[in-house]
Amino acid sequence: MEKDKILELFDKIILISVAIICGIVLFFGLMGRTTIFGWIIDYAYISCVLLSAIALHFIFSIFGSFGQKQIEDKIDKSVSKIVASLNGVEKTTFNTIKEVDNYVAYKIRNAKTSVKDLNWQDFRLPSSNHSQQHRDELDDELDENITAFCRRKRSEAQKRKSIYEEIFTFPLTNIKNLQKMKSHILNGDIYSCYYYETLEELKFPKLQFVIIDDEEIIFVSSEYKENFCAIKDRRIVNICLNYFMQARELSIIIKQKNHQPDLNLINQIESKYI
Repeated sequence: MEKDKILELFDKIILISVAIICGIVLFFGLMGRTTIFGWIIDYAYISCVLLSAIALHFIFSIFGSFGQKQIEDKIDKSVSKIVASLNGVEKTTFNTIKEVDNYVAYKIRNAKTSVKDLNWQDFRLPSSNHSQQHRDELDDELDENITAFCRRKRSEAQKRKSIYEEIFTFPLTNIKNLQKMKSHILNGDIYSCYYYETLEELKFPKLQFVIIDDEEIIFVSSEYKENFCAIKDRRIVNICLNYFMQARELSIIIKQKNHQPDLNLINQIESKYI
């Protein structure tokens, strides 16, 4: 950090010196002077010195942290464009479910137009007290990010394109989902949610993922240990989009975009599950 400050200080000194020298040389040049205090003015030599100083400024900018951030951003954008042009796979891996959850929260808040949340858990039991404690701690942060996405200021054109869709189950092992749903339906027009009956139907393992902007899929279950990842690949995302849409069509509507939630249905759900 100290090194960067020194580099930045030298860079500023160089720029100020170049500006002063250029001003002096320009003044004497306009006056037709060829000497200063008996010294012959060598304009070619002075020009070389000034060009060297400017080059030194660019070197400091490249190696200083104040210029490095811009370079890193350009590299990141270039890599993304290259991956997209090659129709390749961009994969992000995680070591723990906490890393996954933090990534999901960040991605939801910064999504451009859509989030499809298929994080149903209709028979999952916490694998440990630690994982359940972590889940409880993260719920508030996730809810804040969902609310931030849903209530973001948008133009009318952006509102037509934007949507947050979520499919719930209300298992007895995770009845907090019911309270979560009641909280989420307050997030406004672009929010939609659905649910599956779990008390009377056959239970089976279900994929758990979140799709961001129809471009990236994040696998969100703690049961994916050692396989935690997020993937940007059009084919894989399209397969999971199809899975999500089928699940949505077969589910029961609680709230649709630009509509009020079905309060009678919510009351029925509460009376059945609580």
